[in-house]
Amino acid sequence: MLTIPPPAPHGQRTTLATVRASLLGILLLGLVGTGVELLLLGHTEDVWQWVPLVLIALCLLVLAWHIVAPGARSVRALQGTMLLFLASGVAGVLLHYRGNVEFEREM
Repeated sequence: MLTIPPPAPHGQRTTLATVRASLLGILLLGLVGTGVELLLLGHTEDVWQWVPLVLIALCLLVLAWHIVAPGARSVRALQGTMLLFLASGVAGVLLHYRGNVEFEREM
């Protein structure tokens, strides 16, 4: 038989809310810092280099939505952007590897 667990005590809910808010703050700080760094490095030479910048902008919009109106949809949107970041990270590693191989061949 399926039972529903009792609600968490008040102290645990505030702790969970504090942890979630802290993680969102760390994410926000990391996104802004990474975006500024990429812009200062001139990471805008071709279309592939714009992908992380566009994803950062998208994630900042989703974070703003989640802060203004937290709910299941905004959490799902945030999870979706994190999956896009994973895919972008894999593509970035492959592109950087390919660029390094070409550089070594020229040497």
